[in-house]
Amino acid sequence: SYKAGLLRSKLKASQEHFDRAKRLHQAGVLEQALSEYLQTLRLDPSNQYAQVEYEKVVTALAEADGNAAAQSIDQLKEQ
Repeated sequence: SYKAGLLRSKLKASQEHFDRAKRLHQAGVLEQALSEYLQTLRLDPSNQYAQVEYEKVVTALAEADGNAAAQSIDQLKEQ
């Protein structure tokens, strides 16, 4: 049926985005990995693996932003 075909297509696309996200994540391209994980979850909200990896990237980006801010403050103090 139409609905079954649509579901199969969404799941296949979701898996392709998830695979791309994992490769980007491993390569350290976190912003793009985040986008791919988000697309994965839009297509398949039940994908718990994608949710866990998405949260890891969000945490890594937040830590990187915090480290960058701390470095900037330290640089200002040195001046």
